[in-house]
Amino acid sequence: MLAHELNNLASIYEAQGKAKDAITVLEHALTVAASMPEPNDSSIGEMENSLALYCAGEGHAAEAEAHFARAAIAFEKAGDSNAASAAEALQNLASLYFDLRRYPEAAGAALRSLSLLTASPVFDPRAIFDGLNTLAAAYYMLGRFRDAERLLLHSRVIAHENFQASDPGLSQATAKLAAIYEAEGHSFDAIVMFSRALKAGEIALGPEHPWAGIIAIRLAVIYAGKGALAEAEPLFKRAIEIGERSPGQDGQLLAAALFNLAVLYTRQSRLEEAEALLKRSLDIRHRVYGPTHPAFIEAENALSAVQAALRLLNGQVSEKIHIVSTVQKDEAR
Repeated sequence: MLAHELNNLASIYEAQGKAKDAITVLEHALTVAASMPEPNDSSIGEMENSLALYCAGEGHAAEAEAHFARAAIAFEKAGDSNAASAAEALQNLASLYFDLRRYPEAAGAALRSLSLLTASPVFDPRAIFDGLNTLAAAYYMLGRFRDAERLLLHSRVIAHENFQASDPGLSQATAKLAAIYEAEGHSFDAIVMFSRALKAGEIALGPEHPWAGIIAIRLAVIYAGKGALAEAEPLFKRAIEIGERSPGQDGQLLAAALFNLAVLYTRQSRLEEAEALLKRSLDIRHRVYGPTHPAFIEAENALSAVQAALRLLNGQVSEKIHIVSTVQKDEAR
């Protein structure tokens, strides 16, 4: 009873934004629960999973990892009726590993989660969808593109058959599939899939949502790489508009859109327009990332190159004017 009450108190603290207090209370609750003559493995699993989530939110990755692993073990000990909870804990662990760039471990945890979900007599489309996408993302980072493609095709079928049009899952899975085709150099397939992801995202989240801006940039980059600049430019401009209308965002979308449109303008020798865009992108990246971040340095180098080209161009123009003037004087004599 005491452990249950402490668990409830931790939930209250978490809802109040007092994560550190929630962690302290849950740690005490786990000590109490483990000391019981007949520990309730299911309750212990719930507390371990909650504690792991709190620790992850506070940036305590090592503690979160240990608690997720213990949560999965506790749920598995509790019996088959807790298989879904064990799968959830493993999925959380896989996501943590992915964020830590420990991709082989992320794949292993996601596989274990999916094995529990597929063995269950109850079909949980959301849990399986999430597991497939996490595993596909890990495989993608490991260069296992074909395995990732197979999983994402499966997840898209699940989304089509089980999710509402307002659910962004279909768009997200489609965008990941497009990224695989892009990495493999299959530009046409990537364009098709990013276009579908954009359409599905517009339906689910609205045409002005930042997700639509992100996909617009990805699609435009491929068009630009294929030399289809006329198709790329309006997509970049759309992403800029979305970024400007999203005050809640930190500016990453807007900065990326500005930078990429500047690159396109540079290719078209529209250097003054490119310079203006790069200055805006540089200012945002300085604020968001700081002066030592690769994104800031990228924009800084691009701006320097464009400004150097403009100086060279202006110098050439001045020289031509001077030469013409000399010729005119000679002719006058």
